Amino acid sequence: MAKARISRRLTAILAADVVGYTRMMAGDEAGTLAALKRHREVVFEPAVEQYNGRIVKLIGDGTLVEFASVVDAVNCALAIQRILANEATTGPKITLRIGVNLGDVIIDGDDIYGDGVNVAARLEPLAEPGGICVASIVNESIGNRVDVTFENGGEIHVKNVDRPISMWKWHPKTGNGPVAAPNLEQDPTKKDKPTVPNKGYRFLASVQPQSDSNLDHPAKSRTLLPVYTRNVWVWAGLVLLFLVIFVGSWRPWKEGVELAGPHHTSLSSHEKPSIAVLPFINMSADRSQEYFSDGMTEDLITDLSRISGLFVIARFTTFTYKRSTKNVQQIARELGVSHILTGSVQKADNRIRINAQLIDAKTKLQVWANRYDRELSDVFAMQDEITQKIVSALSIRLKLSEKVRLSRSAKVIPEAYDMLLRGIDRYRRLTREAIIESREFFERAIALDPKFARAHADLALTYT
Repeated sequence: MAKARISRRLTAILAADVVGYTRMMAGDEAGTLAALKRHREVVFEPAVEQYNGRIVKLIGDGTLVEFASVVDAVNCALAIQRILANEATTGPKITLRIGVNLGDVIIDGDDIYGDGVNVAARLEPLAEPGGICVASIVNESIGNRVDVTFENGGEIHVKNVDRPISMWKWHPKTGNGPVAAPNLEQDPTKKDKPTVPNKGYRFLASVQPQSDSNLDHPAKSRTLLPVYTRNVWVWAGLVLLFLVIFVGSWRPWKEGVELAGPHHTSLSSHEKPSIAVLPFINMSADRSQEYFSDGMTEDLITDLSRISGLFVIARFTTFTYKRSTKNVQQIARELGVSHILTGSVQKADNRIRINAQLIDAKTKLQVWANRYDRELSDVFAMQDEITQKIVSALSIRLKLSEKVRLSRSAKVIPEAYDMLLRGIDRYRRLTREAIIESREFFERAIALDPKFARAHADLALTYT
């Protein structure tokens, strides 16, 4: 009997909790309940509705909410905290801590589980009273699309999470950006904005409320690893690794092209067709999707470099032309190639659209062009098809082993592939913090698809 496939979803999760709730109840039970009810009806629920969120579950004085957009989740948290900061009341005053995470959840009937929910719940008590604490993936995803700047809160270890979490904090009294409370009823930017449709399941989660002792005393940041400077052998290893990567990246020049400087026109001495794949343009409305278009470009470079009859410029070199204003002929002359591959990538949910053009650098004419609109699960097959079209257009004879490889029909779990590309994007920054973050993404990819060999290989690199 076939094993049922687990249904997953990537979502933004907001966890909120009332500061000192138990102490408030002991002092004025009726007044606290009335204040909490008013807070939910007048502040919290209208804010969630405005920013297209959906309340997952009420857990005593705590609340869990999910959003389709991480920007909406953060803006909702900011709106709530600003209102409460400006609120004047004669009775018990409601003060919240809010945590926001972007993560993978498992859908099981009417319930959801997973690391994404757990991390959001652990981030919440780390926020200052009246403040917000977000995971590093949230801070990177929102970019400059919110009107505040979060401050680095360091790395911490939290209960029931087996890896350190990088967190970022904001508070209305110390954070950057305006602190005026928004008008939830008359915001013209949110007028008639549709709510997130119900996907056929309710969101419930088993999140244990934090004790008051934890709420009033957030955990302190702890260092995960010793500083590199404490061990000269670590430095030696890093230098050696850098040299391996550098030499490997520049090996194609040794094989056929000597780059003397800008506008150098020395072509390959052999008769192999030559090509440079320029970074594909991110056509998604979300600029944070840049990692995806870069990852697709790198995959195509890798696939083409495996064709023995084709000379391919390394990624290390072609990505220096990202956002360059030089024309195709200038770039081809500097790189010493006969053809240039350009294109664009647009990703929406689990679909991907790619436009690709192969250009003869000498004539500036398109040798081949096509548009692909596929399910993200077919991304490998699509990459192989693009490679085959380029090989055919350049009249390259394939070996039998190359033909077999390009006829693969393997599918990928979209979420796992997305986590892989996010991890690669972090890893290439080659900083301690970025490599630790990349390790988390590769581990998530493996959790989604245990047989994803590339994720295992890249995870191993993070330990090098």
